[in-house]
Amino acid sequence: MTRVLPRVDAGFKTLDGMTLRGWVLSTSQRGPAMIMSPGFNMPKDAMLPDLAKWFQEPGIITLLFDPRGLGASDGHPRNDFKENPIVNDTKLALWGLYLGDNITLAATAFDRLDGEDPMYLPYVNEDGSIPNGLQIAVELIPALERVGVPIENRISIQTYYRSLSWNILNLVEHICSTPVMMVTPELDVPCPTEDQPKCYALMKKPKKLHILEGRGHLD
Repeated sequence: MTRVLPRVDAGFKTLDGMTLRGWVLSTSQRGPAMIMSPGFNMPKDAMLPDLAKWFQEPGIITLLFDPRGLGASDGHPRNDFKENPIVNDTKLALWGLYLGDNITLAATAFDRLDGEDPMYLPYVNEDGSIPNGLQIAVELIPALERVGVPIENRISIQTYYRSLSWNILNLVEHICSTPVMMVTPELDVPCPTEDQPKCYALMKKPKKLHILEGRGHLD
C-alpha cells in the first residue's frame, strides 16, 4: 500500500512585501529540508511535485513555490522555512531545475545563513523554439496543459532582457564551505554539456559533479 504523505499550502513574504505561494511536503518527524526552484517560466506544478515526493519518502521536507509573477504567487525568505519546528535547521538544501539551478547557486553564494503594461511574447513558438534562440519540444506546453499544470504560454520581453544579462559564472566563485552537487546531462543542448564543467570548476570544495549518461536537458 502506497504511503500518503502530507502536503500543505504555504505563503511567504519577500523583502519587498510580495507574497510567494507554494506547498510544503512534510514528513512524519523532524528532519532535513530542501527548497526546490522550478525551471524557466515554469510554475511549481510542472515536474517538481513528483521529484519532491521522491525526496519526501526518505524523510526530506521539501518546499515548492511559484516565483513572483507565476502561478499562485504575487517570496519566501529562507529564514521563515528554517524556523518551522519540524525542520532540522542544520540541514537545509537548495535544489534547482534549468534556470532554477542558477538561482539556487546564486542564493548559495550570497546567503551564508549567519508604468506601462509589459509586452509579451509566446514562451514556446509553434516550431518548438523560444525567443532567445533555444529549442525545446514543440509539444511541451500542450502536454503540461493536458495534465492540468497551470501554465501560460507567454513571457514578457523584459524577462528575456534580464535573463541575457544574468551570468552565474560571476557568482559561483563565492560559494565556499557549502557542499554542492551538480548533475549534468550528457546530451544537454539548451545548456551545453561542455559549458557546465566550467561553472563547476569555479566552485570551491566540497563539491561533486555527476554526469547522467545518455540523458538530455529535462530527462
